[in-house]
Amino acid sequence: AISGTFDRVLVTENRVRIIDFKSNQIVPTIPQQTPAGLLLQMGAYLRAAQEIWSGKTVEVSILWTRTAALMPLPHDLVTAAWEEGVGH
Repeated sequence: AISGTFDRVLVTENRVRIIDFKSNQIVPTIPQQTPAGLLLQMGAYLRAAQEIWSGKTVEVSILWTRTAALMPLPHDLVTAAWEEGVGH
């Protein structure tokens, strides 16, 4: 079971975009620098959204509020974090 709240969800005919707002003091410049716990969370969101909106393309992103930068997160990055996190 997964418990959480999507900050923003944008649903179109073929796509779902999940956006989570983060107010970290240090903002990564590339997705691979995102803290592991956040990648795990976004992996869980991706997995849940794929179940909820099966048949649609799901994208997950973080909106860094400190810099107002939207950072899309690659599926392989958040999926690996999710698989590693649930395996422990």
